[in-house]
Amino acid sequence: INSAGQITIINSALSDSGAECVSTQGAAFVTMFETSMESCGDVDLWMRGNQIDLTNVSLEGGADLAFVTGIMSNIVSTGDIEVSNIDGLLIENLVLAGTISGIDNREMVIDTAHIVGAPGIEFDATAGTIGGATIDCNGSGVGMVVHHGRASAPLIVSDSSISGCSKGIDLHSDGEPMDIEFHSVNVQATTAVASDGYGFIFYGGQLSGSVDVRSEE
Repeated sequence: INSAGQITIINSALSDSGAECVSTQGAAFVTMFETSMESCGDVDLWMRGNQIDLTNVSLEGGADLAFVTGIMSNIVSTGDIEVSNIDGLLIENLVLAGTISGIDNREMVIDTAHIVGAPGIEFDATAGTIGGATIDCNGSGVGMVVHHGRASAPLIVSDSSISGCSKGIDLHSDGEPMDIEFHSVNVQATTAVASDGYGFIFYGGQLSGSVDVRSEE
């Protein structure tokens, strides 16, 4: 779908597509409610530049979103979700078996997420907030990967937990981003935090595991 106007999909089951089950691009305002997707030929949901309102959506093959704004609420996905070039997107009540990742996000908000996978979260050059997230690596791997950050605004993580990982949080930057902030975040891993040149601040919470910090010269 490449159009303006409004597109609404309600109480639908989409499947057996040769490519994405839903592909949208442009100025259209896309609303989805009580919709499921499975057996799509590519990612289930591919969107570029739309304003969106997605509620109670189930994805088998994940999503690839860029330049979108709006809200995604009550999302269940057994495939990876990629969000890039975001400046005003809220994802709330996410249940994910896989990874949510992305790059060049200016305002990305995740409010309440249960993620099983490693890495559970992987962001590059991203600012925004992550709150109420639980990440379970299922015994190995990295829970959260954040690289480079942004100089204009920080990424803030709050009221979250990471467990079942060999490394809880992996940070890296070769620039000068704002420090990443952790508020009441609990991490249980062999290496709780490893940082290479990326400043971080913990307010409360509990770290169970080693902390490995390297500074850029």
